[in-house]
Amino acid sequence: MLELFSVSRPALRILEAEGLISIGRGMRSGATILGPSAQKVAQYANFMLAADGVTTRDLHQARMFFEPAIISSLIEHSQELKDTTDDLRQCVVNLQQSLDAQQYVEVLKGTNRFHNY
Repeated sequence: MLELFSVSRPALRILEAEGLISIGRGMRSGATILGPSAQKVAQYANFMLAADGVTTRDLHQARMFFEPAIISSLIEHSQELKDTTDDLRQCVVNLQQSLDAQQYVEVLKGTNRFHNY
Protein backbone atom coordinates (compact mmCIF):
# COMPACT_ATOMS: atom_id res chain seq x y z
CA MET A 1 0.00 0.00 0.00
CA LEU A 2 2.89 2.32 0.75
CA GLU A 3 4.18 2.05 -2.82
CA LEU A 4 0.83 1.69 -4.55
CA PHE A 5 -0.68 4.86 -3.04
CA SER A 6 2.58 6.70 -2.29
CA VAL A 7 1.73 7.21 1.37
CA SER A 8 3.88 7.19 4.46
CA ARG A 9 3.75 4.75 7.37
CA PRO A 10 2.27 7.42 9.67
CA ALA A 11 -0.58 7.86 7.16
CA LEU A 12 -1.31 4.12 7.41
CA ARG A 13 -1.30 4.40 11.21
CA ILE A 14 -3.89 7.18 10.98
CA LEU A 15 -6.08 5.01 8.74
CA GLU A 16 -5.66 2.17 11.22
CA ALA A 17 -6.61 4.42 14.14
CA GLU A 18 -9.71 5.50 12.20
CA GLY A 19 -10.68 1.84 11.75
CA LEU A 20 -10.44 2.00 7.96
CA ILE A 21 -7.60 -0.51 7.65
CA SER A 22 -6.19 -3.29 9.78
CA ILE A 23 -2.44 -3.80 9.73
CA GLY A 24 -1.24 -7.31 10.44
CA ARG A 25 2.19 -7.94 11.86
CA GLY A 26 4.78 -10.18 10.25
CA MET A 27 6.21 -10.97 6.84
CA ARG A 28 3.11 -12.49 5.23
CA SER A 29 0.57 -10.09 6.57
CA GLY A 30 -0.09 -6.53 5.65
CA ALA A 31 -2.82 -3.96 5.52
CA THR A 32 -6.41 -5.06 5.00
CA ILE A 33 -8.92 -2.47 3.89
CA LEU A 34 -12.04 -2.41 6.08
CA GLY A 35 -15.38 -0.80 5.44
CA PRO A 36 -16.24 2.08 7.75
CA SER A 37 -18.58 1.24 10.63
CA ALA A 38 -21.96 2.92 10.97
CA GLN A 39 -20.53 4.84 13.91
CA LYS A 40 -17.66 6.19 11.78
CA VAL A 41 -20.01 7.13 8.93
CA ALA A 42 -22.22 9.01 11.42
CA GLN A 43 -19.16 10.74 12.86
CA TYR A 44 -17.96 11.83 9.41
CA ALA A 45 -21.47 13.01 8.49
CA ASN A 46 -21.56 15.00 11.72
CA PHE A 47 -18.25 16.66 10.84
CA MET A 48 -19.49 17.49 7.33
CA LEU A 49 -22.77 18.95 8.58
CA ALA A 50 -20.98 21.00 11.23
CA ALA A 51 -18.44 22.25 8.69
CA ASP A 52 -21.28 23.36 6.40
CA GLY A 53 -22.95 25.21 9.28
CA VAL A 54 -26.01 22.98 9.43
CA THR A 55 -28.01 23.65 12.60
CA THR A 56 -30.31 21.47 14.67
CA ARG A 57 -33.17 23.57 13.32
CA ASP A 58 -32.11 22.71 9.74
CA LEU A 59 -32.09 19.01 10.61
CA HIS A 60 -35.51 19.28 12.23
CA GLN A 61 -36.95 21.01 9.17
CA ALA A 62 -35.54 18.31 6.91
CA ARG A 63 -37.01 15.59 9.13
CA MET A 64 -40.40 17.31 9.12
CA PHE A 65 -40.27 17.39 5.32
CA PHE A 66 -39.52 13.67 4.89
CA GLU A 67 -40.92 11.84 7.92
CA PRO A 68 -44.64 12.66 7.49
CA ALA A 69 -44.49 11.49 3.87
CA ILE A 70 -42.78 8.26 4.94
CA ILE A 71 -45.36 7.65 7.68
CA SER A 72 -48.23 8.33 5.26
CA SER A 73 -46.76 5.90 2.77
CA LEU A 74 -46.34 3.23 5.44
CA ILE A 75 -49.93 3.67 6.62
CA GLU A 76 -51.18 3.56 3.04
CA HIS A 77 -49.30 0.32 2.38
CA SER A 78 -49.53 -1.18 5.88
CA GLN A 79 -51.56 -4.26 4.89
CA GLU A 80 -49.28 -4.92 1.93
CA LEU A 81 -46.23 -4.61 4.21
CA LYS A 82 -47.82 -6.88 6.81
CA ASP A 83 -48.57 -9.49 4.15
CA THR A 84 -44.99 -9.30 2.86
CA THR A 85 -43.60 -9.56 6.40
CA ASP A 86 -45.80 -12.60 7.09
CA ASP A 87 -44.66 -14.19 3.82
CA LEU A 88 -41.00 -13.57 4.69
CA ARG A 89 -41.46 -15.08 8.16
CA GLN A 90 -43.09 -18.17 6.66
CA CYS A 91 -40.27 -18.40 4.14
CA VAL A 92 -37.73 -18.43 6.99
CA VAL A 93 -39.70 -21.16 8.79
CA ASN A 94 -39.76 -23.23 5.58
CA LEU A 95 -36.03 -22.69 5.11
CA GLN A 96 -35.32 -23.92 8.64
CA GLN A 97 -37.53 -26.98 8.13
CA SER A 98 -35.76 -27.79 4.87
CA LEU A 99 -32.38 -27.40 6.55
CA ASP A 100 -33.43 -29.65 9.43
CA ALA A 101 -34.63 -32.28 6.92
CA GLN A 102 -31.40 -31.86 4.90
CA GLN A 103 -33.42 -31.01 1.78
CA TYR A 104 -30.79 -28.74 0.29
CA VAL A 105 -32.49 -28.23 -3.08
CA GLU A 106 -35.51 -26.86 -1.19
CA VAL A 107 -33.16 -24.66 0.86
CA LEU A 108 -31.82 -23.15 -2.37
CA LYS A 109 -35.31 -22.64 -3.76
CA GLY A 110 -36.44 -21.07 -0.47
CA THR A 111 -33.42 -18.78 -0.38
CA ASN A 112 -34.22 -17.60 -3.90
CA ARG A 113 -37.88 -17.00 -2.93
CA PHE A 114 -36.77 -15.00 0.11
CA HIS A 115 -34.46 -12.77 -1.94
CA ASN A 116 -37.10 -12.20 -4.63
CA TYR A 117 -39.40 -10.38 -2.17
